This record gives sequence, structure tokens and C-alpha cells, in this order.
Amino acid sequence: MMKGSGKLTRVMVIFLLGSVMAGATAQDLIKNPRKPASKNPGRVLKMQKVWQISDVDGSFYFNYPYGLAIASDGSIFINDEEELLKFSADGRFLGNFYKKGQGPGEIADRFTFRLHKDRLFVYDYMANKIIQMDLEGRPIGQVKLEKGPYNGFYGLSD
Repeated sequence: MMKGSGKLTRVMVIFLLGSVMAGATAQDLIKNPRKPASKNPGRVLKMQKVWQISDVDGSFYFNYPYGLAIASDGSIFINDEEELLKFSADGRFLGNFYKKGQGPGEIADRFTFRLHKDRLFVYDYMANKIIQMDLEGRPIGQVKLEKGPYNGFYGLSD
């Protein structure tokens, strides 16, 4: 072991501790005013159910819904594992746009989607392609993405 390396280590530890302590004391203190700025402080907000989407009738089943988008006409799209579900603005089930497969307009496995204007853009992770659909689920086209040395960033234009 080199002579003096213990001293260097102690100096570095002291420096790091000093840096942490200086950062901790440099925070701004926020003081709340005696009179709240809100006109009605302390109010309690109550949630009220307007409507809900339920899979009780059996026309579809929720597994793990996680992606949601609302189109300009009010229709609702939900990504649910191997389902791309469409609902009307009042919550009626209108269809499942997910077609499993590897052909044109088909999704191989996991996917995500984005809504842009009157188009759905579905990214199929396994097939590494983007499928463009209209709001009725009809495929308009698709783009096969090239595999690169890393996960790339892709953009599409109108």
C-alpha cells in the first residue's frame, strides 16, 4: 500500500461530506402565509362517478389496461396487452383492433400506440414496425424499422 493513501482517502471523505452538508443547507425555506391564498382553504373535494367502462357484459375483457387516448370525436382507445380496444364517448364497446400475426396490419406481440389527429400509430416491438390505422381500425400502411446497434429514436411526419 502506498504511503499517504490513507490520508488522501480521509481528505476525500471529508470533502464529500462537506459537499453533501453544504447542499443540504443551501435549500430555500418556504414559509406559508398566516392567511391562505385560496378563497376556500380546507375544502374537501368529493369524487363523483360520471360513467365507467366495465367488461361485465362479456363482449371484451380487461386484462391489464394501461394505455389510453381520446380522439377528437370523443372515442376512447385503450391498450390492454393483446387488445387495442375502442369505445364510444359514452363508454360503449365498439371493437378490438388487435390482429395477432406477422402480416400487413397485424401485431406480433407487445405493442404501444399513439393517436395523432385522425390516425392511430401502433408500434409493434417484436416486428419492429409502425402500423398506421384509421379510427375504424383499418390499416392504412406500415413502416418496417431497421435494426440498429442500439434502441433508436424514430419520428414520423404527416
